[in-house]
Amino acid sequence: QAEDGIRDTSVTGVQTCALPILQKYTESNYKALVKNGTIQPGDDNATVAGAMASAHLLGPGGAYKTRYGEGGSDAYGTTGASYVAKGKYAINTLTKNGSLV
Repeated sequence: QAEDGIRDTSVTGVQTCALPILQKYTESNYKALVKNGTIQPGDDNATVAGAMASAHLLGPGGAYKTRYGEGGSDAYGTTGASYVAKGKYAINTLTKNGSLV
């Protein structure tokens, strides 16, 4: 039995069990990034997305270090900077600067 009692790995199980856990995890990272200064007032959507992506890989502390020049990578050598770039790309290119239209 997995975290929070998850057993169902079907699409329905993922939607009802895993997605709320991922939402909670993402909200927790966002709050931590605001608190530790990685996300600043006035940051554009792409900067926030980059910080969030970096935090997904390295945690809020790693995202802070990445933003302020110390960098960091995971056990496979994937860098926080590469995740920042992916987050920014998602906003600037895939969504045309945040617009889904």
